[in-house]
Amino acid sequence: MDDLVPILYILGPALLIAAIVWALARNRGTSTTTDREAEQGARDLRRDIETDHHGNMDL
Repeated sequence: MDDLVPILYILGPALLIAAIVWALARNRGTSTTTDREAEQGARDLRRDIETDHHGNMDL
């Protein structure tokens, strides 16, 4: 068990950095259409929240 600790101190952060780099690279490549659809969905949701007078909207 004591022999494993130094390896984990090196592999743990390395795996974390690799996961963060992978996630950033994967999310960076969104298309213009996807961005437009996401923005439209956010506008629609805000409009629905503003027009809901009873405060009982299910999100």
